[in-house]
Amino acid sequence: MQNSAEGAESMDQAIRQTGERARQYQEDAEAAAEQNLQSEAQISETEDAVAQTEARIDEMRSANDASQEQIENADPGPALIRSCPDLRQARRSFKVNPIGYPTGFIA
Repeated sequence: MQNSAEGAESMDQAIRQTGERARQYQEDAEAAAEQNLQSEAQISETEDAVAQTEARIDEMRSANDASQEQIENADPGPALIRSCPDLRQARRSFKVNPIGYPTGFIA
């Protein structure tokens, strides 16, 4: 009888421990799911930041290309101004952007 009681108590203890572990596993799974959601949100934010950065880099490359084109088009300008007796005529030979900066030579 004593052995049966001890066996039953041992069995009850094993069941309690199994239940406690199961509850702990459930809590761990819920915490992991929450961490996964947070990680996914952070990844999404980072991907958005990378996309914005890439778009800005593309804008800057376009601006650099346009600037380089202006530099290349303005190349004959200084020599023309130095060689031209009428400075106003030389200035009229340049294309000018809306704020008054030369953007290239008019052929």
